[in-house]
Amino acid sequence: RPGNATKQPKVFYHADPETQALASCAVFKPRVNDIYLASCGTDCMIKLWDVSKPRRPTYSTHIKPQSDNETTTQLCNPPFVHSLAWSPSGRLLASAIGDGSCIIFRGEGRRLVEVGRLGWKEGGHGSAVASVCFPGFGLCETKGSSLQVTSKSLLNGTMDDRL
Repeated sequence: RPGNATKQPKVFYHADPETQALASCAVFKPRVNDIYLASCGTDCMIKLWDVSKPRRPTYSTHIKPQSDNETTTQLCNPPFVHSLAWSPSGRLLASAIGDGSCIIFRGEGRRLVEVGRLGWKEGGHGSAVASVCFPGFGLCETKGSSLQVTSKSLLNGTMDDRL
């Protein structure tokens, strides 16, 4: 229609084409003036995007496996990132990791800062964490047929940021 130009959709490419990795999750950051998107995938990466500039992420981090001296029940499970969830305030980002841990990041402007990792030693899972969410009363993690609600406070944050 004349005078009603349609906008082309913006496409974000989480993984580099040569890696053949899959993007497993993308979540918008709540309560911000600028629009940020966090993505993760089977390339063991978490990326933060400014939606107005989709060509490349503003920040990315490679997830490394838990340290070798930790004992787990896993023989081999790469730290694929299966799921992400922002806290209701948008200050914290929780990530479900394939090595059985859950990593918490604090959003600082255009970057993410790791503030804690709930791993095997802290009562984490012995197999991959499938998803995470902030249901309003803590951090909820799932794996297989189990559900675990954690109420550890990593930051002494507000009620909606407690883990």
